[in-house]
Amino acid sequence: MNLTVLIFKAYFFQSESVFLFQMIREIPCAIVSKLDHDLIKIVYKDNYQVELEDAKMVDAVFQEFSNDKPLYVLMDTSGRYSVFSSEAQRFFTHEASMTLQNKIAVFAILINSLPNRLLVRFYLAFFRPRYPFEIFKKEEDALLFLNTMRLKKSDEVA
Repeated sequence: MNLTVLIFKAYFFQSESVFLFQMIREIPCAIVSKLDHDLIKIVYKDNYQVELEDAKMVDAVFQEFSNDKPLYVLMDTSGRYSVFSSEAQRFFTHEASMTLQNKIAVFAILINSLPNRLLVRFYLAFFRPRYPFEIFKKEEDALLFLNTMRLKKSDEVA
């Protein structure tokens, strides 16, 4: 039986007098952090083969964190090497509830190694996601992209 851990971190900003809660969920294949109400960061375990069952767990955590709203996702592969089975890849791009319900607004992946970059390019060629997907070398650039897309979306709604 796998144990899931949910951690709440509270930060107090004196200048704004608000609390910011960061939820972190650890599952066997990854650590998923909710950085903001619609911003998620996922870090897969190093040297891990992500299988269909793992993909289903990730989808469930994303659903839990989404509050029925689209998510902006940052996947950080820095210093890690993970492989996704074809079943897991197919699930993420065509079968996951978050995908079918259009609950992934934008996906950014942080890659700092050539093997991971090659794997992602292969993944994109055969399992084209239904949502915008960008590759970055620096976390700052990925977060800037995600936040720009979030602002753009909020301007469209307003």
